[in-house]
Amino acid sequence: MTGLTEAQEKIPVVPIEQPAVRMMRISGSGSYYLEEIQGRINHYLEAAEKGDPQAQRTLGSIYLSSEAPEEGVKWYRKAAEQGDIHAQLELGNCYLRGRGVGKDVDEAFKWFFQAAENGNVGGYASAANIYYEGREVPENKVEALKWYCKAAEQGHAHSQYIIGNYYFNGEGGIPQNKAEAVRWYHLSAENGGWVLVFHQLGLCYYNGEGVREDKTEAGKWLRKAVDGDYYKSYYYLGNCYFYGYGVTQDKEEAIKLYRRGADQYHCPANYALGKCYLYGDGLPYDKARAIEHLRKASSVKEAADLLKELEEQAKADCEALLRGDYVSAVIELDVSRGTNIRCAAFSPDGKKVFTASAWGGNVQIWDAHTGNALQKLEWKATPMNNYGTLIRSSAWSPNGTKIAVADSDSTARIWDVEAGKELHKLTGHTDEVFSAAFSPDGKKIITAGGNGAVLIVDWEQLAEQDRQPPQVRPSVSDF
Repeated sequence: MTGLTEAQEKIPVVPIEQPAVRMMRISGSGSYYLEEIQGRINHYLEAAEKGDPQAQRTLGSIYLSSEAPEEGVKWYRKAAEQGDIHAQLELGNCYLRGRGVGKDVDEAFKWFFQAAENGNVGGYASAANIYYEGREVPENKVEALKWYCKAAEQGHAHSQYIIGNYYFNGEGGIPQNKAEAVRWYHLSAENGGWVLVFHQLGLCYYNGEGVREDKTEAGKWLRKAVDGDYYKSYYYLGNCYFYGYGVTQDKEEAIKLYRRGADQYHCPANYALGKCYLYGDGLPYDKARAIEHLRKASSVKEAADLLKELEEQAKADCEALLRGDYVSAVIELDVSRGTNIRCAAFSPDGKKVFTASAWGGNVQIWDAHTGNALQKLEWKATPMNNYGTLIRSSAWSPNGTKIAVADSDSTARIWDVEAGKELHKLTGHTDEVFSAAFSPDGKKIITAGGNGAVLIVDWEQLAEQDRQPPQVRPSVSDF
């Protein structure tokens, strides 16, 4: 790139896509179109070299997000040394994270405090966060509280919210006082706040913690948190609509809110949806979907308990069936785990079941009442690729003595159920056979396969011909 420094060349060039125009956030400088930024780099450089701290800070932000972060630190430092409070805070973050410069927590503290003393109270909050979270220094919530208080005294909303948490949880040597916590949450909200404080206020009014229970007031704060897309608030606001807490009951709106929370993997929202499906309340009854959502919410004790109850009921149903108490439960056939069962069919009298695995390695007859295996058929797969042929479908004969199986090797096979042996292999298709069915009298079979082929075969006649010995033709020497 002619005329540009090496650092400039490292700034990534991102193509502008119309009509969706990409944007970049410059700390303390608003939002700019990326195209505009790329077109004004020289302008910022000229202003920055003349000592303009805002231009220096803007360049610091651009370079820090490029492949030349050390160049960003250079420009942040120039602006910070001129007293730019935003650059001082960002330079402290660079030292704390080791971005564009080696990690140095003491240097980070230096710039955080300098920014705070010059009027950017976020510097106190940044210093407090280091102690509160135990980042690069041992955790010290008492020391953190001291700096949060300095920021909170000057109206810093985040610090006021954190102090509220101190009182709510009884941290940092402060006795638990939920009423005082609510006061601090309100202060934070009045100073701008953000979704976390809105959500926390909503919960306080929802549960009556630190304040008199007021579901209407809870709904107001939870709605503000939902408008900010805070995932936990969807569940609680959903409850307000589902049960009519402080709002007109509207289960359709509740379900929408539960879904939005569940989409963000919030366990209580999945639990709520699971109950709706299980009890048919607000949603059509669907046990499979209920279990799906309850499993996603298994970290919620109530969801885990409900899943356990469902599992115990299913087990009891199976045991009752085996005792012959009733026939409406489920029998699980003892097929090898991991086996891909391709088809299953009841015998005409309903007393037996035929199953076949996809590749023919597991072809069996079962007792439909007990689930016990009666017979394993000897399947001889036609060698194809690494697995053999693929079973497509099966059908019983009307009298229940034969089974027809459609195969991907262009054949259909007929089995004798009692003997467990193959009686005949029907050929004639040039592509896979997808289905086979007996005629009402069981004497013929219709098969359907690829290439639009449908064949009706008198299989008994063909089988009889196959059993006849071949006729010997006279040779010339016999005359």
